[in-house]
Amino acid sequence: MRVAYSIHEHSGGVMSVHFRKGSAFLEVLLPDDLPDPHIRFRKGADAEVRTYAATLTPIRWLPLGSLKITCEQTVLSLVENVNYTGTLPMAIGFKRSGHGFLQKLGKTKTTTDE
Repeated sequence: MRVAYSIHEHSGGVMSVHFRKGSAFLEVLLPDDLPDPHIRFRKGADAEVRTYAATLTPIRWLPLGSLKITCEQTVLSLVENVNYTGTLPMAIGFKRSGHGFLQKLGKTKTTTDE
């Protein structure tokens, strides 16, 4: 049995993955170097920006034991006063040693709050 969950707060959140071993659930180490979404701004909108939220969210377990997740980052363009959100899907695989690794990387989808 395996469990993945995330806790979202105003400025971001944390994600945890646990595998069951006997009667206990042991936390699995996730990669430290997961990529951030590459947000596409309108021309000039990225001159002055502030990142204020970044979260990892588990989506579903894949048939071979990998975990599909999304990395979402929200950035405020101070030039336009518009929020840009980049969502990057990826799959995390797991080694027998209990360490996660980046298995597959999707493409960033950028949206605005307009």
